[in-house]
Parts: sequence; C-alpha cells; structure tokens
Amino acid sequence: MINQPPCQEAAVQVCRSNTAPCYYLGHPAALWITPCARGRPARATRLVRGKASPAHLAYLEDRVRVNAGQPQRYGTQFTVTGGEFGPHPIEDPHRLDERRAEAGLEPFADYQARMQARS
Repeated sequence: MINQPPCQEAAVQVCRSNTAPCYYLGHPAALWITPCARGRPARATRLVRGKASPAHLAYLEDRVRVNAGQPQRYGTQFTVTGGEFGPHPIEDPHRLDERRAEAGLEPFADYQARMQARS
C-alpha cells in the first residue's frame, strides 16, 4: 500500500504553487482530497482554501458533489450517458453562469462547446 500523506498536507503540497490544477483528473491532490471530503464539498474546499484559485475550487467542489451523487454547481464535470457526452446534472441551472462568473469561469455555453469539441 502507498503511504499517502494526510488530506490537508497533500492538498497544500500539490496546490501550493497553483501551477497544476487541483481538480485535474487523476491529479494526486484530487485523488486525496475527494475521498477526504466524504461527499462534503465545503470540507473539500476548506482543505485548499487560500491555496487554490476560485476556479480550481469550483472544479473541486463539482468533483466532490458528482462523486457523492449530488448535482454539481459550476458545470465542470462531464460524462457519457446513453452514448451521449454531456454534463453531470447541474444544481439550479438558471443561475449557472452567475456562479461560474463569480468563480472566474467562462460562460457555460463556451465551456460546453470546448468540451464537446474534445470528446
């Protein structure tokens, strides 16, 4: 078994420089933080607050929510369902772009177009 550092230490260690996004799929910080959050997005973001940008915190919060079976808030997490590529369910989609702007993220339509182009 790999000896993993405590959750906060891992988060700070990886996110300190802010050169590698904490939310990146397979990124060590995301792998340690997500289970440590135990489905509680507030706990996940508290672990790295001040160590990551608001945009990175939005990605992390969405990842924790999706992994816990909750709707995401920022529309950052996509999946394939029934052969179709699209976002995981989104909480209060009418306010999505407002939340994204507060986190420093581009409008959802622009992000979705980029994600669709990559799939």
